[in-house]
Amino acid sequence: TCNFSANGYRLPTEAEWEFAARGGASGCSASNPTDYAGTDDDASLGSYAWYSANSGGTTHEVGKKLPNSLGLYDMCGNVLEWCWDGYSNTIATGTVTNPTGDLSGADRVYRGGGYFDGDLNCLVTCRLDFRPGLRGEYLGFRVVRTAD
Repeated sequence: TCNFSANGYRLPTEAEWEFAARGGASGCSASNPTDYAGTDDDASLGSYAWYSANSGGTTHEVGKKLPNSLGLYDMCGNVLEWCWDGYSNTIATGTVTNPTGDLSGADRVYRGGGYFDGDLNCLVTCRLDFRPGLRGEYLGFRVVRTAD
């Protein structure tokens, strides 16, 4: 069980992950599309992410591509990133502050796309699911810490 008020490290919620991937932008709109972490330009994706078009079929050391506007590297591409949330086909609509997904299901959310994925799986809006016991060189995580 996750205690979000605890002062420790944990997986990010799906909402936290997307906020970080967008570089702190609070949403997606025509004036702020933020399609990928660091850029909204398909032609620039290779400057920010290791994906099927440039990875050579393998993972790479973090920080070899450009960071997004928060200074975070590899939010899209390289390895898929686990999130805390359970996966559901439906997500919250309207104004919701840092929602967490239902944990009753068997699957958990991963985000970001991997070195073997095409550009569509690298979109910051792309959300997919795996069983928590799945392991592989294409899966990773980043930790967050609840701020006081």
